Amino acid sequence: MKRFLKTSLVLTLLVVCRNTHAFPTVKVDTLIDFNASDSLALKKELELMDVLLSNPKFWLQIKKAHFFCSAQRTYHSKRKRHSIYPKLKKDKHSYTSQEIHDLLWFGQDEIGSPNDQVINLKLRAKDYPKNKNGSQTHGSTNSGTLIISSDRKTRIHSKIKGKYAAHLLHEYMHVLGFKHKSNSPSINKKKCGGIDVPLRIQKIAEEIFKHM
Repeated sequence: MKRFLKTSLVLTLLVVCRNTHAFPTVKVDTLIDFNASDSLALKKELELMDVLLSNPKFWLQIKKAHFFCSAQRTYHSKRKRHSIYPKLKKDKHSYTSQEIHDLLWFGQDEIGSPNDQVINLKLRAKDYPKNKNGSQTHGSTNSGTLIISSDRKTRIHSKIKGKYAAHLLHEYMHVLGFKHKSNSPSINKKKCGGIDVPLRIQKIAEEIFKHM
């Protein structure tokens, strides 16, 4: 009887471990300049992201998506010597939608353990001033530190459910090495002929959030 109970316990633990890693999870590695209000907003958006990441439709849409521009990981090829993370060679491989899916699924960032199915985030809250041309910067990613900065008003405290979460996924694709042809959405689309990797992941997430 004792042997049966012990075997059952082991099997139960194995099932729990497998279920825990059935879908990717999110881990915030660093928080910079977040006040109490920012942290509360972040908590709500991370809960939404967790639901999104456990939605098979999200992953299926990525596999089926067409990514314009050359889907190459070149974002970190121009790192400076004093960067926290090592300079990477320019990746000339053009990634398929399945490969892009796998990079995100396995959390293949440079933070934490490799391929751990954890999307590691280093976050900063920021108040971006208006640009000289009147446009607004919503966020950015530092290629040397992998810190994602997000505007408080337009992203962290956006009134649109899932806006900040989708933005974080967009910036996380930069962490994975994908970049835009231009920082201007209109110029970027004109040069690419369509939506590139970070923007496409964001759009897929936003569309699913609308129906949650």
